[in-house]
Amino acid sequence: MENNPNDKRDLSAQDFFSALSKNDLKDLGVGNVAYIRRHIIDGQATFVLYAADGEQLMAQNSENILQQDACHQDLNLVTVH
Repeated sequence: MENNPNDKRDLSAQDFFSALSKNDLKDLGVGNVAYIRRHIIDGQATFVLYAADGEQLMAQNSENILQQDACHQDLNLVTVH
């Protein structure tokens, strides 16, 4: 069987992700993946839930509430550095 360069099933994970454009990467996981970032607003810690593309979904003063909300929305939380 011949490898088809247009068939993503034949690519290794590294090759697949290396071939994605910045826009492809931005949209990867939208609707499935989210992350939480801590911000200081008016001297208070505020936690913000973001979609994979960086869209702000919700802000709370409790990280726990955001984690529960993500779970209820069937979003997988990931760690970002």
